[in-house]
Amino acid sequence: MHPFTPDHQSGIIGEREGFAPYAKAIFKEKSPIGNDTMKYLQNFVAACSQKSSANMPSRCRRLQFTFILAIAFFHLSGCAALQQVQDALANLRRLQFKLDSVTPGSLAGISLSQASDVRSLTIQDGLKLTAAFANKSLPLSWTLNVAAKNPNDGTGGTPQRAAVLQSFAWTLKIDEKETISGDIANPLEIPGTGQTTIIPLQMSIDLYKFFGERGYKEVLNLALAVAGQKGSAARLTLVAVPTVSVAGIDLKYPGQISIVDKEFTNP
Repeated sequence: MHPFTPDHQSGIIGEREGFAPYAKAIFKEKSPIGNDTMKYLQNFVAACSQKSSANMPSRCRRLQFTFILAIAFFHLSGCAALQQVQDALANLRRLQFKLDSVTPGSLAGISLSQASDVRSLTIQDGLKLTAAFANKSLPLSWTLNVAAKNPNDGTGGTPQRAAVLQSFAWTLKIDEKETISGDIANPLEIPGTGQTTIIPLQMSIDLYKFFGERGYKEVLNLALAVAGQKGSAARLTLVAVPTVSVAGIDLKYPGQISIVDKEFTNP
């Protein structure tokens, strides 16, 4: 007889085999209750299970019934939580990212918003930039706009859910060379509408530190290609590890994803 099969003669659930075998099996599993409470229940259930039907105190009977209800509750809650995790993981895998565009910035304090090439710079700008390069420091700042798409709009058999990007740890590659790293400052919601949400990432890098050996002219052209008036993300790759919250569950993608400007990338 299963430990939870009613014994109609004694009126006690699991009387013939005792409650201990099932309780012992349950206690091997992780439980959401505290360790002290768990030890108390183990000892108390063991004591109750050793008593005969006639001598079993009423509190033991009540404990057995309460324990059965608790197990059923935790089992059902666990199933619901597992389904939520599965849904959240499926939603995470459907998220898509792409390098969308760049917002022009500045190089060594010189605005690049109107500079499409070297000839667009004034003589004064040129003097400042060459002086900065001679001092072995050429800081470049600009905004890299990452497009995020959440296709979980209720079609395709998955529920419509907004995804909250809790973390977006990234490393920037320029010409395939790893440079700076960062993360988003605040969580960002990506609605489940299939529309694109822009994630603006503020970039700040000393180009001389990473590319100074290429020479002044090449580094200047690189800055204009990345953050100038006609700048683009063509020479950039963002290696990221997103952490997304869906239905209150935070999921961190187990590996890195490489985000480029040519196409959307799935985690």
